[in-house]
Amino acid sequence: MTRITPSRGLAATLTIAIVLLAAPAFAQVALTADSATVSPRRQAVCEDTKIDCQSSADCAFAKACLGEDLDAWVAFGEVSTDSATSAFVREVDRDGATVSVGASSGTWTGDSIVFDGGDCSPLGKNADTSNNGVRCKDPASGSLLILRIRQRDGAEYVKMTVRAKHRSLERPTPTISETPLVVGLDTTSYTLSDGVTPCRESPNGRLRCKN
Repeated sequence: MTRITPSRGLAATLTIAIVLLAAPAFAQVALTADSATVSPRRQAVCEDTKIDCQSSADCAFAKACLGEDLDAWVAFGEVSTDSATSAFVREVDRDGATVSVGASSGTWTGDSIVFDGGDCSPLGKNADTSNNGVRCKDPASGSLLILRIRQRDGAEYVKMTVRAKHRSLERPTPTISETPLVVGLDTTSYTLSDGVTPCRESPNGRLRCKN
């Protein structure tokens, strides 16, 4: 504040207000994937279906197979957001996100699901994305991405759950030699990924990796 005294002796004050426009902080955001499981397609359920039946003696049969898109994968992890938790979750709610799984060797490209902003909504009753989290659901496959805000040791983080179902994964699915599996979470502002290992393979071809 600067005080100015005019020549006529009347005191007047001139107040100068300065507004500092802080530049947006580029927070460090990182994904730590805890586990990932890839489940290959189960045996499709097929049955004979009669078609073009003009009479009982003149019928053609077709093999109708249900559930051809039965591959699935799940992933769990945490996103550390360096005090930018609410902004990160609001971005997913507004713009959506892409989740993916693949093999670190690059020989199996895996699968990815794109959730649009319209696929996502805040969690909870009277939900506020800065307090709860966000849930995204793919209308075609029913796959889910859930981001829940949590606290631990006084710090906020985001717990990530991905449940991808009714998928048709590229063949062949990865083997132990192609692991670790790599889980990805991409948003408008961030490209996040992390590998998960060690891995084990079950007799039915399911590949499970857990840090």
